[in-house]
This record gives sequence, C-alpha cells and structure tokens, in this order.
Amino acid sequence: MNPNFFPFCRSVACGASLLLMLSMALQAAVPQVLNHQGRIAVDGRNFDGTGQFKFALVDATGTTTFWSNDGTSNAGGQPTTAVSLSVVRGLYSVLLGDASLLHMTTVPAAVFTNTDVRLRVWFNDGTHGFQLISPDQRLAAAPYALAAENAALATAFSGSLVGDVSGTQSATSIAASTVTGKSLTGYVSGTGSLLSADDTILSAFNKLDGNSKLKANLNSPTFTGTVEGTFSGPLTGNVTGNVSGSAASFTGALAGDVTGNQGTTLISATTVTGKALTGYSSAAGTISATDSILSAINKLNGNDALKANAASPTFTGTVVLPTGTASAAPLRLATGVNLTTPVFGAVEFNGTNLFLTTNSGTPTRRTLAFTDGPTFSGTTTGTFSGNVTGNVTGNVSGSAASFTGALAGDVTGNQGTTSISATTVTGKALTGYSSAAGTITATDSILSAINKLNGNDALKANAASPTFTGTVVLPTGTASAAPLRLATGVNLTTPVFGAVEFNGTNLFLTTNSG
Repeated sequence: MNPNFFPFCRSVACGASLLLMLSMALQAAVPQVLNHQGRIAVDGRNFDGTGQFKFALVDATGTTTFWSNDGTSNAGGQPTTAVSLSVVRGLYSVLLGDASLLHMTTVPAAVFTNTDVRLRVWFNDGTHGFQLISPDQRLAAAPYALAAENAALATAFSGSLVGDVSGTQSATSIAASTVTGKSLTGYVSGTGSLLSADDTILSAFNKLDGNSKLKANLNSPTFTGTVEGTFSGPLTGNVTGNVSGSAASFTGALAGDVTGNQGTTLISATTVTGKALTGYSSAAGTISATDSILSAINKLNGNDALKANAASPTFTGTVVLPTGTASAAPLRLATGVNLTTPVFGAVEFNGTNLFLTTNSGTPTRRTLAFTDGPTFSGTTTGTFSGNVTGNVTGNVSGSAASFTGALAGDVTGNQGTTSISATTVTGKALTGYSSAAGTITATDSILSAINKLNGNDALKANAASPTFTGTVVLPTGTASAAPLRLATGVNLTTPVFGAVEFNGTNLFLTTNSG
C-alpha cells in the first residue's frame, strides 16, 4: 500500500478480485453482483474482526466514478457510508452490488460498456480511520458479461473460462482444490444433530467441530458429569460421585486415593487428613455422633473463636468470678514486675504493694493502701487512728493534743518531747541543688548556702599547680617582701614552651613554640 495514504500499515495486501458470472439456466437474468475477495494485513499481521469497507468502480485516472457502494461517490471520491464485513485471519469476501447488504447498491450493466473499469477500496480497522488501498484494481474481462443482461441465450459464447471455473461453454469444470481451498467465511463452531442433506458445507463443519469438542479422547479420556457404561482396564485418578453396578469380578490393583485390590482396599490416613476442607464454614455448636468430619471441624473452630487466650486474654461483657471457699480464693494475683510504661486500668502486684493505674489521658500508677498498716503518699485527708510510722511531709491539720505513744522515723520522742537527730538533717538529699556563686547571708536556707559555697569554690584556683585565666596581678612589693619569689628547683627533663625555671643560680625561659 502507498504509505502516503495508509501510514499505519507497513504491509497491506489485497487479494485479486474474483469476478465471475455464471448463468443459472438458459434465458435466465444475469445477476447484478460481482464476487470480490481480498486479504487485509495491518502492521504485518492479518486483521481479525469486523472491518468497514467502501467500494467504488472508477476509470483508469480515478477521476470518474461509474458506481459506488452507496451511490454517493463523485469524481473518484470516498463514498459517505460503509459496508461492515467480517475479516477472518485477514481474508474477506463480498458480493459487490448485493442490495441485501446494508449500504450496498446494485451495479448497473452500463458500467461495463466502458473500456477500462477499476475497483477502488477504502478500509477502516476501527482505530486509524478510513485509508485508501492503493493501487486501484483493474477488472478482468469476466465482469463484462453483465453487459449481456439483455441477451436471451448464452449458447453462442466461445473461448475458455478462467478462474475458479475453467473449461469451455459445453465442458465447465471446478477443481476439487478450488472447493476445499475456500475459506470457511462465517464459521462458528456449534454442536448439532447428525448431518442431513439440508446442511451446507459450512454448517456441516460447524456441527462436526462442535460435536468433536464434546467427545472424550480415546487415549486417557477425562470425563465430567455422570458417566454411564461398562469400563475395562485400570482406572487412575480420583472418582467423585456414586459408582453403581457390580465390582465382584474386577482384578488388578487400585491406584490413587484407594489402593490395594478388590479383596483388600485401603485408604491411608494421610489421604484423609490431606483432603481440603471443601465447604468449610466456621460455626460454633455441640459435636455429636451424627456430625461429619467437616461439620465437627466447623464447630470446633467456631467454639475456639469464642474462647479467650490463656496468655494475655481479652474478655468482653461481664466477667463473673467463682464463689470463693475457705481453701480457694475467687481471684489470685501472681507476683510480677510493674509495667515499664503505665497502662490505664492496669492492676499490678509486685508481691508487696497493689497498684491501679488511673487517668486515661496521662496514665498514672497509684499504690493502693491496705487498711491494716497503710502507707500513703501525696496529700492524705481523713481521720486516722493507731500508730503512724515513716515520714510525714506537708502540713498536718487538726488537733494533736491527745495523741499518745512514741513517734518513729525522722521525728522521734513523744507528744511532749519531739526530736530530730543531726544525722537525719545532714543525711537528707540536696533536692533542688544547683551550684551558684554568691554571698551567704542569714536569710539563706541550708540548700541555697550549699549552692553558693560550691559556686564560689568553682571560681578558685587550686593551691597545687594552679591554672589562672585573664590577667594575673601581683601584690605591691615592700622592703621586706618581694611581690614574686621563685623557689629553687631542678630544670624540666623536657623543655616546655613558656616555662620559667630557677636552679638557684640561673633563670631560664623556654621559647619557640615550634
């Protein structure tokens, strides 16, 4: 094809038109149709599917239209409407002028009074639009038989026929290869009853191919549905469904899920346990002797889904504990380690204390107090009786005029003679300590005084090998005291840049840092 007209087709082939007219009987009218066959290939591949075709009969220059499929072509131009044709493996066939086709008009016999008539074809594959197939095909002599429409008889023609039909007027012939080589245009595989004399070659092929697909192979056949009949020879594979009839006389070994022979059949445990649970659907329930293996598995799995795990169980609804007895508590907590990060609602027991984490926004672990010898922290309100041991921080309000007994802890003694030992005070941690230099006054607390003392100490140089910063200012010398006095020593083994040394006689200064 000319690529200027059909750029997306690298190779488009259009077979030669077969244009042949056969007289059905003497004095019969000549049909106004031309048999045209061709081949379409797009991008080097035979086109398959429904194609859109436009046809026109034009002169040698292509500028005069004698006929077009819808009668709208002018001066060799493209017709307005197209004819839809089935293309199978690139092959298509059409009767030009067959008015039974949509958008197809008859071919007037007057067309072939012209000396040079050519067929022009446009094709659309549904993607690239209509393209002109070039060059136009010149029609052979046979179509000009249309011009003989008014002839009453065909007994006078001479010469030999060429094409699918060969020979002379009195001895026409169609070769077997011509018939068997024709494409099965319109072929659709379909089953049907036995062939009859009313079948065409095409319908016969349809039925034969469809019926063949319903047959089982003679060699290792595979059946579906219900199989009836008598079988001989070994059977392999799985048989599903019911097998009826007598097996009293079969011989040989069974293979597959069932092994052994007629007298000793065997199904292995792995064959049964390895089967897929076809139809499985988890459902709780009570297993009984009437359950199948599948329904029992369904119930077991459903029952299991209703249980809580032994490890870290999560319960729903209301948890009801059993009634306690003299020897068995309804709930017993095992000793454990507190969670690294408190979790809201957690109850923990470390062997000594019981903890409950409150405050869902910022989970806070709380220590629960026991009524016999409770230990409190934070702010505690209420009325207490009995002995209080440990440290009490914060303010205690109310009257202490009537308490009796001895105090224990940081404060000892009794109501009339309380005491805090020196070690109790000096042993306290410096909570809130922060080193800061300053002058200590009578208004300082012990903590602020320690802060200042440590800060002031940090500003002093060590007495041994002191290191000074800034500018060192020596005192003013007097008649009896020099501002700087060097002690006699031994020179350094390795000179150090900037060192001043005095050996009792000489004064040394080490220079040159490099």
